[in-house]
Amino acid sequence: MKPNSPDRALTKPQLARITLVFSLPLIVGGCAASQTAQLDPRAPLPVAAAAFGRSVAVPEPRQSEDARGYAARVLGALGKADGRLRNDHAFYADVQRDFGGGR
Repeated sequence: MKPNSPDRALTKPQLARITLVFSLPLIVGGCAASQTAQLDPRAPLPVAAAAFGRSVAVPEPRQSEDARGYAARVLGALGKADGRLRNDHAFYADVQRDFGGGR
């Protein structure tokens, strides 16, 4: 049988190459036709609050301070830190909503 005769069977690697060659334009065409988001890289971001991302210091116990007084100061600092975290989360949620980000 001649090497280029029409009744010659193709091997699996040859079939795989042919399939790949014919499917690449479809794959690349699909990527080119997909919608891309138009972003303005110059869009101004809102200014964050002065306390944004800043930590809250853990209070040091004072000499001759009772445990309840110290616990109250620690709880106050934790409340302040939690408030900052909530505000930071709300800020980013607003930025994502206004600029079309988020999940």
